[in-house]
Amino acid sequence: MISNLALAQNYTSAGNGNWELTSNWTNTSGNGAATPSLNGGYGTRNLNHNQTITGNYTLGSATLNISTDRTLIVTGNFENGGGGQTNLQGTLIVEGNITLNSRINVLPGGRLIAKNNLRINSSDYLNVGTNVAPPAFADLIVYGNLNAFNSGDVIINRNGRVAVFGDVNDNGGGGTILRVNNGGQMYVDGDINYAGGGSTIQNNNTTNPYGLYVNGDINNTGGGSNTTPNTADQQTLLDTNPDFANWLGGIENGPLPIELISFMAKSSDNIIQLNWITAKEENFSHFELERSVDQQKFEIIGIIQGQGESFSDVHYDFEDSDAPYGKIFYKLKAVDIDDTFEYSPVISVENNFKGKISIYPNPVKQPSHVKLMVPGLFTENISHMALFDMEGSLLKEFINFNPADELTIDEIKAGIYLLKVDHNGLEENIRLIIK
Repeated sequence: MISNLALAQNYTSAGNGNWELTSNWTNTSGNGAATPSLNGGYGTRNLNHNQTITGNYTLGSATLNISTDRTLIVTGNFENGGGGQTNLQGTLIVEGNITLNSRINVLPGGRLIAKNNLRINSSDYLNVGTNVAPPAFADLIVYGNLNAFNSGDVIINRNGRVAVFGDVNDNGGGGTILRVNNGGQMYVDGDINYAGGGSTIQNNNTTNPYGLYVNGDINNTGGGSNTTPNTADQQTLLDTNPDFANWLGGIENGPLPIELISFMAKSSDNIIQLNWITAKEENFSHFELERSVDQQKFEIIGIIQGQGESFSDVHYDFEDSDAPYGKIFYKLKAVDIDDTFEYSPVISVENNFKGKISIYPNPVKQPSHVKLMVPGLFTENISHMALFDMEGSLLKEFINFNPADELTIDEIKAGIYLLKVDHNGLEENIRLIIK
């Protein structure tokens, strides 16, 4: 009994700085060394301060809890020993490799940053996020490869965000699971290479945004393996998931070409004000600002020179003074000096025409013609118009209508009617009186 008590040594941090400094720890178990061992051990280590371990750290069978807004930096390798567990509500930064022989839980508000490779030796030892709706997010950033051995599983839950700059691999042992649950998000800049029999790549995000994005190839070749079809590439990520793309863009030395902090659009008096901020530019040439009304065909409306080299925030502004009415989409093409390029997320804004369209004359006697009065900037055809009676019955329909033409009103009895104008995703309802 005395021997067992000696093994269970519980520690709570007492100060910032060096992990091995005696004054930075309190031994709450009443036995053992003054500071937690860097090589194994039992009990708990509650980190309530910012500390650094110079060299390697092996947790052994102990439990490591890092509190909210607190950071542990390990300059060497980090290993979860068999029977140990790490719970991250704060941040763990490992400058070497990470090896998981037991579970690590990245909880909401927590971050795990592997500056090299991360290896899962078996079981579901890597869990990112919970089923709590974001925020707060649980983040995993792997600058190297994410390697799964002996059916080592990766589970990304609802508020989990994962970025892997290298590849995701298994060792051919089979039965490896990569699961992105509904609401979870993962980006792999390299390839996914699974060769074991029965390995599964499963994305449970059933609607857009897709949640699982792979810039390279997915190779899941073992017998009985299964890969869900709802995966996407980097461009789809940039086009459809701006929040996740902006998070990726803000990662230091991240996988996207520039660090785009924000990209926003606002409509004011028929002028669209566009603003964006970058945090880092390296070997950068210029932006090409593109606009679309349907997200299919984009046109360049402006070229904005970049800073070339910058490691501080750069603010950009652009006014689109001849924007069409309706819902408009914008994206940035970021071009480097070697002509390589990447696109930003697509953003949208409404240039509202409500209250700006009228009918003349109104009331009107039939048979007659009426003119649709539109603003001067309304130069394109109107996507769709329909005339309804007050009971909601459709009487006439106009497709791709030229506002320079006249509407013919005939064979309609006197009464009050509703002309519904639908253009670029926006609607206007105009009352028409026929005498």
